Amino acid sequence: MEFRQNAQKPIAKQSSDTFSPQARRVDMKPKKAMGSGSKDTPKEKEQEAPSRAELKDEGISSQFLAMLAHELRNPLAPLRNAVQVLQHPEADEEMRGRALRMVDRQVRNMTRLVDNLLDISQLAQGKIALQREKVDLVSVLQRALEQMDHHFSAREQELKAQLPEKPVMIDADPVRIEQIFTNLLSNASKFTSDGGHIEIHLEDSKGKNGEVVVRVRDDGFGIAAEDLPGIFELFGRDGLAHAKKLHGGLGIGLSLVRDLVAQHGGAVEASSEGLGRGSEFVVRLPKDGRAPIHETRSAASNPEETRKVLVVDDNVDAADSLAILLRMAGYEVEIAYDGPETLAAVPAFRPDVVLLDIGLPGIDGYEVAEELKKMPEMERCILVAVTGYAREDDRKRTRDAGFHFHLTKPINHESLKSLLADRSE
Repeated sequence: MEFRQNAQKPIAKQSSDTFSPQARRVDMKPKKAMGSGSKDTPKEKEQEAPSRAELKDEGISSQFLAMLAHELRNPLAPLRNAVQVLQHPEADEEMRGRALRMVDRQVRNMTRLVDNLLDISQLAQGKIALQREKVDLVSVLQRALEQMDHHFSAREQELKAQLPEKPVMIDADPVRIEQIFTNLLSNASKFTSDGGHIEIHLEDSKGKNGEVVVRVRDDGFGIAAEDLPGIFELFGRDGLAHAKKLHGGLGIGLSLVRDLVAQHGGAVEASSEGLGRGSEFVVRLPKDGRAPIHETRSAASNPEETRKVLVVDDNVDAADSLAILLRMAGYEVEIAYDGPETLAAVPAFRPDVVLLDIGLPGIDGYEVAEELKKMPEMERCILVAVTGYAREDDRKRTRDAGFHFHLTKPINHESLKSLLADRSE
């Protein structure tokens, strides 16, 4: 085991151009010779010196990278410990069960972190397009609550949900709406003490052209009055610094919530009676969307039952573990680890579904898909893109390449289960 001493050593300063949101320009003009008798004017000195804004940008970038490294490393300790427990010969069923639940929690946390990082980048560039449809907001909120249930249970927090018994229909992107409220519930749990209380309420104005109001309330750390105006700014949760020390966080979740709500034509606001007095976040969404509805692309129907799945991934562990899960669910599975193996397997195996990794070495997933479409055995097969890229541009590219579905790594097994179930109907 390696131990490192936290020695205070000077660190060589690196260029900020790589990391700074607004990279500082470098002056390439030759410097004045020493002893030339000329002196810099105050104005020249002011121009040469970095501005406070530039220094602030550099500081924010450095702080963000440090926080990002910390947040990404955080799950590694429990994951490593869980692996050791699972490998230990004296671990009983209860211990193994706890270790597996620990792995599941940490993978969910890392997935949410990476998704938020990607989404905040895409929102900043205006590249997230909503896939609107008629959505039951009650069902969406219930799914968000199910996602967060393990967080509440782990910290013994009491959740009170007041949701209508009947559906409340809105015109929205179901994935993004669920993301909004998962982030708000995660925020409430994170900044509420163990054993604390969290509430979520859905209010329906009943009118067709009215709005819905969702309130997420907690009795946690609260927010100082002077920090409320900047609470939704990117990296702007300075008012919760005391809580960050305890529970971490990058300060991007609330900024993402604000932008996604705005894209739906709604608004979100925060309120608190002060530190230690809890907080409330209120989301208002119009029932009728203000943007055209984009129908979700669906695959050609096939009445035959889906039994054969071809898993294609050059990551051996990822391919093998997914194949194990699919076989346990009753599917017949073949594995290919690269493009040529895939093209060779299809004629004999004749799969109903191909889960195709895009980032294959040599012949990538797009090239493999192009060749697969020429095969008569693929005429009624569903082609699913599996990739770590989740931007709207990436989804458009897979659609244009002939993929029926786009799944983002790590695969959400509930989504895959639903996809295969729909295929079997």
